[in-house]
Amino acid sequence: WPMLGGAGAGSMLARAEVAPRGGGPTQLYFIPLSLAWGADPSNGALLPFTLAKVRRGAQTGLLHGAMADERFTRALLDAMREERAEGPIRYWKTRRLDEIEIPADVEVRRQTVEQSNTSALIGELAILKIYRRLAPGAHPELQIRRFLADCYHKVCDDLSQPIDYAAAY
Repeated sequence: WPMLGGAGAGSMLARAEVAPRGGGPTQLYFIPLSLAWGADPSNGALLPFTLAKVRRGAQTGLLHGAMADERFTRALLDAMREERAEGPIRYWKTRRLDEIEIPADVEVRRQTVEQSNTSALIGELAILKIYRRLAPGAHPELQIRRFLADCYHKVCDDLSQPIDYAAAY
């Protein structure tokens, strides 16, 4: 999968195919990764999300889950606003995403609750949620959110929009 450009340079949108022990169908997972060159391996902020130490010549750093890096979150939002297409990845926006202004200094923080997906809070404005397990078709949670937004738009604003992986499943 492609690298995410712009401010998130150094972030890769990876896809992992996992064959379960004991058989069964292969499962697909979306794993956004980032490199933090020069990062201290004992960095408390990145430590829970660190997968490996990396080296390129004399340069060292950390390979970590990209949602721990606010630059990645901002780069995803930029890609969605611009409706970019990068290789097999297509980013989409909603009318509501165009209507809100996200200040450059707004706090972006990853939720620390253990769950099967990963979310980042963008101030009090929005939540960016990454679904890790991939499956063909629209995710049921997105379908429900769209329905609620259509029926109760004054109560439930819908910013949700997928990032599509347009390749043979």
